[in-house]
Amino acid sequence: MTNPTWFFVLASLIAVIGILFAYKQLMAVVEERIERKEIVTQENFQKEMSRFFIKVPIIEIIPILLVVFGFIQLGEAAGTGEVSDIILPFGVILLVFVFAVINVILLRGRVMSINEIDNQSKAFVNTLSFIGVALLGALPIISFVAMMLFIG
Repeated sequence: MTNPTWFFVLASLIAVIGILFAYKQLMAVVEERIERKEIVTQENFQKEMSRFFIKVPIIEIIPILLVVFGFIQLGEAAGTGEVSDIILPFGVILLVFVFAVINVILLRGRVMSINEIDNQSKAFVNTLSFIGVALLGALPIISFVAMMLFIG
């Protein structure tokens, strides 16, 4: 029997990298508007936010299917795994998540370093950063829980 944790690793990789790509696109638009001296708030950024929140579920379709398939495989193997079976998959997921969070922090720092950025735009960029990290962490957390179920 194969180790079902690799389905969760693949799901996490696809989701984290895809959401990070969409988040980078969103922040590029934010950065461009701030450089043009526009005030960036939720009200005047509604169209881009809607587009981002539509991209995220589309990106997560395949990872969700992989998670479902992983849980099906896990149902047959639950409690049969050992800690050594999840160390490498957990490490891969953790590395990818840390990489994505570092990217979010660097993007936030780059946008915040723009001269003459107003307080409303700063608050909006901070909010987007928290939203980005939360969306990036969803599937890795699910994967971690599934791995804990695998070892019983």
